[in-house]
Amino acid sequence: MTRVYIVGAGPAGCWIARRLTELGHRVTLITGRGPRLVRERFDECLVYYGLGPGGSARYSMGNLGFWGPKRLERRFQRAITDLSTPIERPPDDVLTDHDLRLERAARDLGLKAERAPKAIDFNRCTGCGRCLECPHRAKWDPTRELPDDVEVIEDHCLELRTASGRVTELILERRRLRLDEDDAVVLSAGCPGTPDLLRRSGIETDAPLFADLYVHVVSNLRTPPGLQMPVIVHEDEYMLSPHRTSRHPDRYALMVKIRDELTGSVAERRKPVTAADATRLAEGCALAGELLRELGAHVETVTRPAGAHPGGALAERLDREYGLEGFENLHVVDVNALNEALGRPTIGAILALAEDFTDRWPG
Repeated sequence: MTRVYIVGAGPAGCWIARRLTELGHRVTLITGRGPRLVRERFDECLVYYGLGPGGSARYSMGNLGFWGPKRLERRFQRAITDLSTPIERPPDDVLTDHDLRLERAARDLGLKAERAPKAIDFNRCTGCGRCLECPHRAKWDPTRELPDDVEVIEDHCLELRTASGRVTELILERRRLRLDEDDAVVLSAGCPGTPDLLRRSGIETDAPLFADLYVHVVSNLRTPPGLQMPVIVHEDEYMLSPHRTSRHPDRYALMVKIRDELTGSVAERRKPVTAADATRLAEGCALAGELLRELGAHVETVTRPAGAHPGGALAERLDREYGLEGFENLHVVDVNALNEALGRPTIGAILALAEDFTDRWPG
């Protein structure tokens, strides 16, 4: 069977490793040392992403609903039936009184509000609010999906060596891996990880990106700890959800997250806020203010735009099997394969991409 080298151990990389191992392939998973959460400035915005085992999912709020392209929904539903952690809606006891009142207020206003689907074991979750790095191991971690048969190498992949449209060698910090004729490479290092690796390998990949831009609308209400993002209020171009910001940890805040436009440059680390993005943020902030007034609160401040789901940089360069144009044995399966922002948590869509890839796997 084929030897498959997967670069990146986030939700896509770990899920592909599991599925291809189940199909009988030999899998080597390469992940940088870590894990760690990176905060990097992209021109106007701070953009957050995770590195190392677990990828960005390790620092998520446990959200694992599906808000991706319709064509992938069945793949998502099939994947989560095998997930090591069940998908559940948060019970009342991990929500604060403010969250419960917000949920009722949103529905009273005729808004579409739902308890966020979470890959969280609520027998372990205490509602402590420390979802970013869950101290109770209640939140799903993609590395739990790795079978024992997967070879895991914790080493940073520096470069791909290529010849005649094939990857022939992986250059890591501490070793080199030579590929045989039938071997394949799957890049699942996320954004900006995958485009950066391709660029270091002499493969030009500069492109615009989305980042699911967001702001926090911070109220004067003081709040006790509680599950982060327990309720989502959906609008077409944005969503609202209770989420405390580290700058105002004791205040009740609503995150406004939008479907931002593909703009800027991954290579140059530019992510401008367009006029359309600013309009969507303003509309979301206005609705957040209305909901807070329903709770008897007022808005104290709104934070600057930031991003937590960068991606979309390579979708136009991939074929139906997620092969990168110009290469026979090189595939990209991560958030870069999405062709537009979701304005919602992306892990479910990424998991669906991974399931779709293994369905189409040509090896």
